[in-house]
Amino acid sequence: MKALTISDLKANFSAVIQVVRSGEKAAVAFGKKKEIVAYAISKEARKATKRQLSIIDSEQSAFTN
Repeated sequence: MKALTISDLKANFSAVIQVVRSGEKAAVAFGKKKEIVAYAISKEARKATKRQLSIIDSEQSAFTN
């Protein structure tokens, strides 16, 4: 897996896309600590999982006042 800073990603975007298309993962690091904030993976490598939906009770709300 390649780890890139945002500036490296911006400067080499086309090359990174080619690497990802070939099946390798790319991690995007941010800040002084270079914390991983995102991953780029190919469409084929992504697991096709079906999301499970749930019913929200009419009295409950995701938003609070």
